[in-house]
Amino acid sequence: MGERKRKLTVVSTLLVLFLGMTGLLVWFGATIGQARLSALDLLSLAAYNTKNAGSVHMLIRMRTATRDSFHVIDPNCDLVQVELWKEFCDPPRWRVSKPGRLAVIDGQSSFLQIDSRFVTRSSTGTELVGWLGDLADLYQILDSEVRLARDQCAEAVLSYVTGAAGPLTPVITIEATGQSGSNVIDSSKNAWIARSDNVRVYEFDPETKFVRNLKVYVHSDAGDVLALEIIAIEYDFEMTRIAPAIFTYKLPDDAVWFGAPQPLGQGYQRMRPEEVARAFFQACAKEDWDQVSRLRCLSPVDEYGKDLLGRLEIISIGIPFQCGLYPGWFVPYKIELKCGTIKEWNLAVRNDNAARRYVVDGGI
Repeated sequence: MGERKRKLTVVSTLLVLFLGMTGLLVWFGATIGQARLSALDLLSLAAYNTKNAGSVHMLIRMRTATRDSFHVIDPNCDLVQVELWKEFCDPPRWRVSKPGRLAVIDGQSSFLQIDSRFVTRSSTGTELVGWLGDLADLYQILDSEVRLARDQCAEAVLSYVTGAAGPLTPVITIEATGQSGSNVIDSSKNAWIARSDNVRVYEFDPETKFVRNLKVYVHSDAGDVLALEIIAIEYDFEMTRIAPAIFTYKLPDDAVWFGAPQPLGQGYQRMRPEEVARAFFQACAKEDWDQVSRLRCLSPVDEYGKDLLGRLEIISIGIPFQCGLYPGWFVPYKIELKCGTIKEWNLAVRNDNAARRYVVDGGI
């Protein structure tokens, strides 16, 4: 995590834009030769440098399941590469990809593709990328931290590390305790960076003062785990470097569309998130694929899904909770697959559809 002059533990809530964190950050000065630079100065300068960027391209490494939502992390997974493009036009354009998941927002419509062919489309789509959208807006992230430092006497650590050659590299380290609530269970704590106890390490280019690297380490029972790292950032101030094709979505020839949930009567409308989760897994256990299709956005059930979920056993269904910007609920579950694997995670359900009934949206 780089060399630090001292270790500082700070209890903070989530920053306003990045990772939802607000924190207590103390800014320490450091001397290089005859020049003195405070962390507040450094954050202000870095924010100013990125304010007028026309677009940004990031390469990110993140511990996450390949088919899961972009905002979900799993400290037990391998690091996978996430690539992000954003063009700061009006409306903005996006492309975010990782193995098993792709989101393209062209300014008019939004497309989400899971695996190679499962697709949904909507008129708005920033929720498809979750807090990775905040990560693209580095100007606002850094500007928020500056305002927190000024208005709330925030606390952090500024240090300088020695590279193989060249000038010393400025680094700002923040250690924070994640947000929690009575409706959020401990088992999901490290499923989102916003809720995790973590250490965030910002590294700046010593010459330009641009942010060139960010590492987020999540505290776990096994120790600190690198959950996310920006490994490359490319800014464009003239919107000329990103090819228009990046923001053009090509529909797979064998695309299967996420279906809009249809009205199925008051019985389905009265089902609450926990009841939908239980009914969904019971249908999987019975291999009642028609019922599975009714209870989720995706139809029909493919052979992979049937092979994975058929004849499973329900171990437990937990109390639903809400978290972050997701417009629905997360239902903790523990199941045993027919192969003997125990899976414990959170089923995402939502009812912001014309049928006004809860359907399974992810987390399988």
